[in-house]
Amino acid sequence: MKNEFYIITGARLKELREEKKYSQEYVANILHVTQTAYGKYELAQRPIPFHHASRLSDLYNISLDYIAGKID
Repeated sequence: MKNEFYIITGARLKELREEKKYSQEYVANILHVTQTAYGKYELAQRPIPFHHASRLSDLYNISLDYIAGKID
């Protein structure tokens, strides 16, 4: 069973990416990971490392708490 935290985080990452009309490949390149690895973050199949979450919070100009599902 998938961890609820990962599910929320993955859904938020996908939502943010789609709002900006970024491809998974584009975001993966920013993080220096493969598209497959990034896709696993969105699908809650892999936990996102803190340094990647931090980089994405800068990219989307949002807080880490939002990515983590602690605030709306």
